[in-house]
Amino acid sequence: MRIPIIKAGDEVPQDGPAYIIGRDGFYLKKSSKLFDATVKVESIPDYEPVMESLEWKGPMLPHSVIERSLEFFRSVYKKHKAEAVLMLVMSDGKWDLAAPEQTVGGTSVQYSLEKGITPLGTIHSHCDMSAFFSKADHDDVAGFDGLHIVLGKINLTDSEIKVGVYANGHLFEFEPESLIKDMPAKAQKEEPHPWLSKVDAKPKRSRHFPELSGFLDEDLNHEIEEDLLWNAS
Repeated sequence: MRIPIIKAGDEVPQDGPAYIIGRDGFYLKKSSKLFDATVKVESIPDYEPVMESLEWKGPMLPHSVIERSLEFFRSVYKKHKAEAVLMLVMSDGKWDLAAPEQTVGGTSVQYSLEKGITPLGTIHSHCDMSAFFSKADHDDVAGFDGLHIVLGKINLTDSEIKVGVYANGHLFEFEPESLIKDMPAKAQKEEPHPWLSKVDAKPKRSRHFPELSGFLDEDLNHEIEEDLLWNAS
């Protein structure tokens, strides 16, 4: 028998078990000859599992937006040695940038939005650090549904980039190429020259000395041998 699911606040049946949907999860109401109880449960086994997912439906972001962001972030870093943030906005169906008033630091940014701006996401810099979604980043935008991008090692020609979409506090990470168009080709790793297999390094020259013997004791022999090796190097 499938147990009914009741919304919290609605009438709960008295003659059998029921799942109750509450503000913070699912509860099971059950009774026996000894008690009536309502207890929290982690899952409802009678129903199929649901996988978290996100399918992107918006337009792809032009790489020119990334380039404009880098110009600003490099200027901020040059002057303040600090991170910075830009808002991702859309005008006439096209992506654009808006710069909010902000107070910047080496690893933090505080900003305030201007009236009339409805951001759809953010781009912020990690200065000369790698690009990644830090705990501070998560805390800043966990309640901000939209496209969020982190740019790291911004002074390098091939700067790092992380792309994610937040939905209801959950981060879905994407490969940059899947949401950003006209991405420049990555520099290919240099392959070793095929003729290197024919080359072997000359071994370092070593000198061997016959064992010193005679009237010298072992400790003195060892000291003389070390001196000879040192002077011969």
